[in-house]
Amino acid sequence: MAGNRNPSKGHSRRGVVISHLNRRMRNGRSMSPRLSSSSGTCSSSPGPTTGLSSPLRGRSREPSRRADNDSEGVPSDEEQDTSIDNISNDYLSFKGRIFGRFRLMWEDLRPIVEEGMLLDAGKQLRRRRWASEYKDLVALAHLVPDLVLDIGEGGLHRVTGELDQARSKARAADVGTMKQHVHRWRDFVPPIDAVDSRHRLGFHNMTTGHLLCPCDLNWNDLSIQKSLQEGTRKVQPKDFPLFLWKSERVSATDFFDGFMQGDMILKAFLHIFIGPSAAHSSASGRSTRKGNAALHGIRTVSIYSIAYAATIFRFVISDQSVLSQGGSGKGRWPYKEFYDALVNAMKDMEDDDLADLLDWWQDTVFGGLEEEAEDEDHGVTSVAARMRAQAADKKARKAASAAAAAASES
Repeated sequence: MAGNRNPSKGHSRRGVVISHLNRRMRNGRSMSPRLSSSSGTCSSSPGPTTGLSSPLRGRSREPSRRADNDSEGVPSDEEQDTSIDNISNDYLSFKGRIFGRFRLMWEDLRPIVEEGMLLDAGKQLRRRRWASEYKDLVALAHLVPDLVLDIGEGGLHRVTGELDQARSKARAADVGTMKQHVHRWRDFVPPIDAVDSRHRLGFHNMTTGHLLCPCDLNWNDLSIQKSLQEGTRKVQPKDFPLFLWKSERVSATDFFDGFMQGDMILKAFLHIFIGPSAAHSSASGRSTRKGNAALHGIRTVSIYSIAYAATIFRFVISDQSVLSQGGSGKGRWPYKEFYDALVNAMKDMEDDDLADLLDWWQDTVFGGLEEEAEDEDHGVTSVAARMRAQAADKKARKAASAAAAAASES
């Protein structure tokens, strides 16, 4: 990894960069712009809820030409030459995309990497705001600190800039591909297609309106429909939509019952992390080609990845034109606040309830994959593996049918 560098040269660069960071900290300045007051809502201490407690396994080296995943044929961490003359932006793009999807959708990465590297260098800080985020970033992309040091004083800006750009591209790619496929996930009234105009979605479509309706309102009430369609009733990020709940049913006495288990979130997650074909067939955890999770060796679900899938889906079925963090412009809605609210709501759950939720996601999305991988070691899928796949498909279809029936009755 870093062994290709001249040791004394690497030590000198490290000293220059850390001295520069320390100098800016002493002068009360940061190498990153001031953060908004809403920053840091996802900065809890590391724990089982991050989804990164176990090491990532099985990095894929098999490139694919699909536009709906991250496969770009980049070398693995171990093979990547970290010298600045040879480093490619592909590594940062590859890693930035999955970090945005799996761990941190929007937060500015410069203060996170800055703080983490200062702590690594032994700097004593009064406040450790981003320790968890930095740890998880390095777990997914452990060459990041080396690249910052290789580049020198401009390394922090360049590396985090590339990572931030990669996250932005990932969001755009996921929105684009989901728009092309979402109309196949259920019956919409009136029907929508891959190129439907935005003004026909949101509360202007009976099905997307039902899905987006705040869970404590009755979409079947015509006065509620009218107020949402005309905008006289404003929906806020913490007005959680009905699609977040299993079978799109909510208990006013226990809002956590079925929370974040909605069929549409599951399909959105499968679309992004496993592949579009997995969402179409409802065959959880299976796709005709490797998706983003397989390409990055991910076999676990995080609360952040669930919130990411829900946020992308909410935008795709809305009539808003821009997937924005927030702002006052027309068509801009505070999606970052919505994402943060979902993450925090899951963190507020009782430990046992959160563990049950993550177990449900784990079993639904990744259950049986490791066993099937063993069956396919010799290039032949066993009868047992095919039977498991068929059984899972039948269960998924039955669950989808029950959810659709329940939704039609409500």
